[in-house]
Amino acid sequence: MICLCLTGKTIPENLRLRQTWGDRAGAFEFRGDALLETEVEGARSFLGAIEKPLILTVRRRAEGPGEARRLSRLSRLAGFLLDSPGSLEGRFVDLEEDLPPQDWEERWLSRGGKVIRSFHDFSGTPAGLTGRVRGLPRRPGEIPKAAVWPKTGEDLLQIFRTCRELEPGPRIVLGMGALGLPTRILGRKLGALFTYASAPGYSAAPGQLDPETLEDLYGFSGLSGNPRLFALLGFPALQSLSPAIHNRGFRALGLDGVYLPLEMEDPLPFLAQAQEAGFAGFSVTHPHKEKVLPLLSFASPQVREIGACNTLIGPGCGGYRGELSSTPGGWQGHNTDAEGFSAPLAALWGREDFHGLAARIIGAGGAAGAAAWELKRRGAEVRLYNRSAPRAQALARRLDLSWGLLGDPPGANLPGGDLLVNATPAGLTGEDPVPGLSFDPGELVYDLTYREGGTPFLARAQGAGCRTLGGGPMLFAQAKLQFKLFTGREYPFPRPPWDRDAQFNS
Repeated sequence: MICLCLTGKTIPENLRLRQTWGDRAGAFEFRGDALLETEVEGARSFLGAIEKPLILTVRRRAEGPGEARRLSRLSRLAGFLLDSPGSLEGRFVDLEEDLPPQDWEERWLSRGGKVIRSFHDFSGTPAGLTGRVRGLPRRPGEIPKAAVWPKTGEDLLQIFRTCRELEPGPRIVLGMGALGLPTRILGRKLGALFTYASAPGYSAAPGQLDPETLEDLYGFSGLSGNPRLFALLGFPALQSLSPAIHNRGFRALGLDGVYLPLEMEDPLPFLAQAQEAGFAGFSVTHPHKEKVLPLLSFASPQVREIGACNTLIGPGCGGYRGELSSTPGGWQGHNTDAEGFSAPLAALWGREDFHGLAARIIGAGGAAGAAAWELKRRGAEVRLYNRSAPRAQALARRLDLSWGLLGDPPGANLPGGDLLVNATPAGLTGEDPVPGLSFDPGELVYDLTYREGGTPFLARAQGAGCRTLGGGPMLFAQAKLQFKLFTGREYPFPRPPWDRDAQFNS
């Protein structure tokens, strides 16, 4: 159940939040700590008018009123509910594990109210989390709540493991921050009584999503207690459009699956245990496409020749080839970047072969390798350019290509050609990978980065009169291939979710 956090400073603000977002929420958390002192009395009628389940919370604040004033406010707000007639069924109060007994608690419980006994760890995910959660309730009927901050993939798996080990019953165990995002989406799988959400600009905790994103992007209410899990592994990963592509396909085909962004620096320890948590497949993006190679029990010919993997599938995937796996249950590696790269390029040029094409590629990572391999396979003459020599040398040696350094300023020494490809992630941060380059108006400039509104690299190329191709078509093309590997079925839509955007500037 989605619980919308009401964190407005005033009662009118909270009323507006409730009216705007309330239809998307099954419950509300009233954050009394966010309220201005002059607004507290107005909460009496506001709280009394809420018919859905309601959690009353007054958190400690790093700055502002001290503990005595906080507890006084908590007592006052709880008193408003206690003064109301009838049962307190559907009313919860969140009390921290170290809070001494409050003089109104027994009345609260006798009227049918519930206590959520909570702890929050903003420094990480403590060892022995299962025992910590089990020890939270002080009396029968209290609901344990643990909010921790996973910093690594192993921390995230510990949260999943804790939820499997806990006895059935109401509880809330969630992760904060970027890596905690899956725990907010998978509330039913993790047995959470509530999944906390907030309106844009009113977040109550790091990593909270708004109800619209939970439902429309991730299909929160439609997920079972054991959906098939897919994810994007990258650093960064949260701004990717891949969840919009894949989740749209899952829902259209009626599949019980969800695709999540996982932003982690080192995915290898996580991948070694991810299948235990229900993960069936992964997209792999910068900077992990080469890191995952040692974990593969099978690598496709493209992965072996390019030296990079952008897709991992396990036994739960439609494209899994069990007879090719030397390690039962191991990850099988594929590369859909190469075909995804060439599909929009061939469509733009109206030809499948690139014989005689002079192509220059900026970068020497996994995306550069896929582009270079595909261009060479289709007959183009390819030369790599990179800031540092070792990676460029290694990739050029593997693919039997020529290479050069970008120079200073980067790009000042690049010769002209027919096609210029940016295969670095510079565009994600709004950087230009070759600020020293003067574009040739006769060339096609292709940026593999997709960024809403375009990249500075493409903007300069367009200004110089070049034909340009952004990374959106490649992202969609390679994702459709991944979707078939994940599900065994064709992607059900011909165009991407952002089809309102122009794909080509020709």
